[in-house]
Amino acid sequence: MPLLSKVLGHANPASTYWYLQAAPELLALVARQVEPVFGEIHELLAPTLQAYFTSRLICERQASPKTVAAYRDTFRLLIGFATAKTSCEPSKLDFCDLDAPLIGAFLDHLEAERHNSARTRNARLAAIHSMFRFAALLHPEHAGSIQRVLAIPQKRFERALISFLTREEAVALLESPTAPPGSAGATTRS
Repeated sequence: MPLLSKVLGHANPASTYWYLQAAPELLALVARQVEPVFGEIHELLAPTLQAYFTSRLICERQASPKTVAAYRDTFRLLIGFATAKTSCEPSKLDFCDLDAPLIGAFLDHLEAERHNSARTRNARLAAIHSMFRFAALLHPEHAGSIQRVLAIPQKRFERALISFLTREEAVALLESPTAPPGSAGATTRS
């Protein structure tokens, strides 16, 4: 970020951060101009993921342990998939290896190979979107790639509607055992 601040002529990186948030297309222009001079910018994925889990999810968002576990499982699957596709060790995966086509292929893999439903796919995509929104702040040099990943839409699905209960279902519901009086799940019958 300090190098980018210097290229843009800003006094400090904080100014650059707000400037880039307002105009990401300018970041892409600067990246195209800086790349021939400095070469392609590579960032390992591992430090970003670690910061995401420790700083963002646990400290800032105070996510529940179940949310952290679900997000962890998403990235465990994604990193395994990316490793297989790129033939690169997980510790050597670069941030730019996780581009929109790879994420799209991963989501298709979840549905086709792992037989995940659209809801599960969307939950995995939400975790990926969350990490990429966090990464946008740390890696403005990858703004174009991050923007393309964030543009991947949720998959639509039909929701099963229950319009009424049959007589047998209503009787079964009424005859089901209730929790002891005074407990959190206790119900009253009138």
